[in-house]
Amino acid sequence: MTSRLLTALFTLVATSPVRPLPRPCILSRGRSIGSTFWRNNRESSIRHRLGGATVKRELRMRPKALVEGGKNKITRFPIRYGPHPDQHGELFLPPKVERAGTDEKRWPLIVILHGGFWQNQYRKDLMTDMAGDIALSRLGAAWNLEYRRVGRGGDGGYPETFQDVAAAMDYIPNIASDYAIDCTNVVIIGHSAGGHLAAWTAMRSSLPPGAVGANPAIIPNMVISQSGVLDLRQAYERFIGGYAVPSLLGSSQGGRVDPAKFPSTSPYEMLPTKSKLVLLHPEEDKAVPLEMSERFHRRAEETGCDCTLEKIPGEGHFHFLDDDTRSRHLTMAYLQQFLEPDASEKHRKKEEDKGMKAFIAATNDPDILRATQKAFSEKFNLKNDTSSP
Repeated sequence: MTSRLLTALFTLVATSPVRPLPRPCILSRGRSIGSTFWRNNRESSIRHRLGGATVKRELRMRPKALVEGGKNKITRFPIRYGPHPDQHGELFLPPKVERAGTDEKRWPLIVILHGGFWQNQYRKDLMTDMAGDIALSRLGAAWNLEYRRVGRGGDGGYPETFQDVAAAMDYIPNIASDYAIDCTNVVIIGHSAGGHLAAWTAMRSSLPPGAVGANPAIIPNMVISQSGVLDLRQAYERFIGGYAVPSLLGSSQGGRVDPAKFPSTSPYEMLPTKSKLVLLHPEEDKAVPLEMSERFHRRAEETGCDCTLEKIPGEGHFHFLDDDTRSRHLTMAYLQQFLEPDASEKHRKKEEDKGMKAFIAATNDPDILRATQKAFSEKFNLKNDTSSP
């Protein structure tokens, strides 16, 4: 009897149709965003990844400028800075600007570095939306960079990842004349692991001769760190990002990192710098704790750096990737304040209003709203009513 039951069960299982795995969610640009975003549970998955935020059914990573025609059409150029397949970037020029000579103005260059804990599965597509927004706003040209990364199929780590970012920065003079770029006005923005690399570029002048990234040709005028991993030693000791830091710096058996690598790779230990530093960090960040930016800010001020820390209430690590969040609008506001200090108050008020509308949509607490609106207005010298919305 037992053998008959087993035979029947085996036959039932063997003849049952195999249910295929759900297909991954596809971005508007036709690429998968990863195995955690399944089509049959898209909205809840994205809400979980964005720290509880309610978002549309698809992440909006396609800039409006890419789908709007006519006067708002921006031009994109693929530019290689090395022979490796990952040594490339995409340059976004403002509307009506195609090459040098089509516009008398020489544009500031905003270099953009994506995050993903330096893992090969994450690409520069994460920052395409931000690059398009910057170009559309005519604040400058935006160069969205790719670099070698670690993990399955990746050729990065130490020193390759650092060599790539240094090589890209030093390649800027080679493209300046062709694309009307002002080499004396360079800003770099980095999210998460990209924030680490962005801050590292500002510290390269402190590296000893022969070190990876030493003798830089270009040092950014300003760095905007979006939840940056600014202290590799702390991230390693606290296991932030899992084995991300050992994977980046190369580890021996057991995941141990040579401590001698931290002084030349961790921005916290490479301070000070002459570049202006802006640290944007959401208070609800679960991937990179706010404490890391707070600690870096204290150290930067102790060493005499021009460093600003902006804590963003009610948002999380991934809100920088959505254009309708206060994290994104703060990024744009600081960028405009630095590149266009004489901009009209009307324009700055418009940016502030956009950021406040996004924040108001995320909270209904009138006390928080009044305090946040007042602080934001004082920060950007805005005349605004702080009464409850």
